[in-house]
Amino acid sequence: MNTTIDALTLQAYADGELDAAQAAQVEAALRSDPQLAQALERLRSLQARLRAGFAPVLDEAVPARLLAAARARPTGAPGKDDAVATLPPSPIHATAQASRPTPLRPRARRRWALPAALAAALLLGLWIAQRQLPQGDAHGPTVAAAQGSVAEGALAQALTQQLSGQSQGSVRIGLSFRDRDGHYCRTFALSNANAGLACQRNGAWRVELLVPAGEREDGGGMRMAASPMPAAVLQAVDARIAGEALDADGEQRARARGWR
Repeated sequence: MNTTIDALTLQAYADGELDAAQAAQVEAALRSDPQLAQALERLRSLQARLRAGFAPVLDEAVPARLLAAARARPTGAPGKDDAVATLPPSPIHATAQASRPTPLRPRARRRWALPAALAAALLLGLWIAQRQLPQGDAHGPTVAAAQGSVAEGALAQALTQQLSGQSQGSVRIGLSFRDRDGHYCRTFALSNANAGLACQRNGAWRVELLVPAGEREDGGGMRMAASPMPAAVLQAVDARIAGEALDADGEQRARARGWR
């Protein structure tokens, strides 16, 4: 297994964010390391499923009032600390950070030079969350979710009944798969700007991971539409998934069996 390419660099390559020299370095590693090539294929498959699941909302036009607010944002305000966000290495590349020969460009810092575009991306995320709430209820139903706990309320109902890409109140399901122990797991996004992963255990959904939806490898900037789930959730999926994510027919069959 090639240890010179870490999860952050591999995700940047998949997103087309590396310069020519860095991309060539990754491609050379891919040619010599079948496991790394498989990791890239899994990453692209997960991203494609997530994009497909959120496409109906992302394809809708952004309201003019939100675009106007983004354009009115002061051009000199950075909004957040401009330090480059760092992520722990994926389980696939556990020792990568110590031996990576070419550092990834500071994409988060570079993007703060485009504050109006960043504001538009953040407002787009806010609008998506608002679109997922029921009409007439600005806050949506209570969603019981805490990392390590059993999902309850609207989240438990969505995990049990909802198919990927469908909205159910304040919850949207991303993708479904079996983990290496044979249990079903599902990613989800909440209207309170959190996202996570839950797995079926003994007839209940256990929340394995819950993170802020804006916690991404590039500081939550321009990759919002392309990566609906935070990088931490994608890494958690990659660490657990056995085989491929379920397609629509697979989800319907699993739901009919009670996710057992």
